[in-house]
Amino acid sequence: MPEPKPRQTITSIVSPLSSVTGNTATSSTHHGHTEPLEYVDIVPGFRMTFDEANVALDLYRSVYTPSFPFVPIPLTMTAFELYQTTPFLLRTILQVTAPQTPTIQREAQLWFRQYIAQHVVVEQERSLELLQCILAFVAWGNFQFYIESQATDLLQLAGAIVIDLGLNKSLDSLGATRGSFVPEAIRKVKGHRRERHTLDDKRAMLGWSYLSSLVATLFRRLQSSVYTPYLTHCCETLLVTQEYNSDKLLVALVGIQRILTRVSDAFPSLDLEDTSNQVLGAPLYMVMATAKKELDALFQNQPSEVKCNGMMTELIYLSQPEGHIEDIEGRGENKWLTSGIRTVLFWINYHGVLMKLYEPAIHMRHSQNSKDLFESNYRTETLWNCLHATKLFFASYATIPLDNLGSISLVATAYMSFAVVTSSRLLFLNDSDWDVNLARKSFDFAAACQGLSDMFREGDRLAQSLGRRRKFEDNGESVLGAHHMKILWIRNWYLDKTFTVLSETATKASTSVSANTGQVGMAMDSDPQQQSVHDSSLLPIELDEEFWRALLDSNPLTYMPQV
Repeated sequence: MPEPKPRQTITSIVSPLSSVTGNTATSSTHHGHTEPLEYVDIVPGFRMTFDEANVALDLYRSVYTPSFPFVPIPLTMTAFELYQTTPFLLRTILQVTAPQTPTIQREAQLWFRQYIAQHVVVEQERSLELLQCILAFVAWGNFQFYIESQATDLLQLAGAIVIDLGLNKSLDSLGATRGSFVPEAIRKVKGHRRERHTLDDKRAMLGWSYLSSLVATLFRRLQSSVYTPYLTHCCETLLVTQEYNSDKLLVALVGIQRILTRVSDAFPSLDLEDTSNQVLGAPLYMVMATAKKELDALFQNQPSEVKCNGMMTELIYLSQPEGHIEDIEGRGENKWLTSGIRTVLFWINYHGVLMKLYEPAIHMRHSQNSKDLFESNYRTETLWNCLHATKLFFASYATIPLDNLGSISLVATAYMSFAVVTSSRLLFLNDSDWDVNLARKSFDFAAACQGLSDMFREGDRLAQSLGRRRKFEDNGESVLGAHHMKILWIRNWYLDKTFTVLSETATKASTSVSANTGQVGMAMDSDPQQQSVHDSSLLPIELDEEFWRALLDSNPLTYMPQV
């Protein structure tokens, strides 16, 4: 089914309101007859006609939904029809897709949280609409460069809705048939009884499970949702019905995340125990190997365009000298990389999971007592696989089309943040199992950061020229513009830190060589080309504190931060 294209450009979306209408749409009466609604109001100063809302809804279907396919809208449904059935969902979608000033954007976000708090917490409402709205808000929320704590409470409320509606279980498993009448009685009293689970119910439940597991495994903010046979049943049902083309990607994303969650549970928790003495032996190595095998099997079940795009990205990337990515940024420079955002998102998740799969090796040590040569090399091999996965992740991220960059979901941003931190750890890991100089030669991290920084800058300019929604930080700066500056700062910080290490090494060598003559070599200090490219002590205030705590921490055993 082809995706719809916007019928027109959204022109004047934000307009002053004559009164504070809050959550109500505007209507008028004449001689007792109610006229059709003409406007939908979100917050004072944020009003749209239904024609404009139709354009925004088309944009949501064609540009936004492909990167997070858990809350789709039927192709034939108009904005007015959606408003009649689920008005809060329409307003949430308009908030996500429509251009707004920084002030209006902050007010709309506050309104959303107030609405959720009133209806979910105070009035104890439970509905699919509320769940879908939370998922959409979190997926495209203004969470900047790193997953911030604002997402935690919303995902917990979403989990409460899922559980209270019984969406995480088969209807046959509810109630007295399993020895308890209490859940069934509560649902009847509260009005939460559902006779069946619709396809939208199943997508929303899978979306909550997907986001919760992602935040739990990458950032340790939540407990991972339990993957049950019913989740498998929901995935199989979506594949059979094929109501939307995006359902294939949805099932693939859930499958990838399921593998990561299971593997993460197999490794020791760094919150509970010291892993500095944890050995990467045959059992854990086998866990990684079997997980990689499952990922490869999932890859083989993808459409041919997904497989071809992934293989061409890897082939072109690896053909570049020392891992440069500037020639495969997916803007039309390379005719082979023409797949859509769904294909790109699959590979971002695929390589992101591989990074997380191998990353625990950074915090472990090899088996010193093993007489098996292969087992003693398990950790080195795993570290190299992790570096390889980070390289391919950056290559895949660079293929995001520029016009999709501002509408990509937080999933890609979450993995990108994790990739930056993991790369920095690998490229500064001084360990007997690891050759850090060879790693730096294999992966030109500075070039990768430069490519990403340029990408964010151009993406922000394009969004502005197209009249697309731009997310803003509290200081009024666009989020993509902030990404551009932060990634550029990371590049300079990396170059500065590697130069410092090289300078210290060269100074020690020069001191040793000239010891007999009483001269100390200071040639490097006089070379203006090798002065510090950036004062890394000047940490920009707007950078996320926990992210930089992980990135700049000199302790290689420090794990991904709790944010």
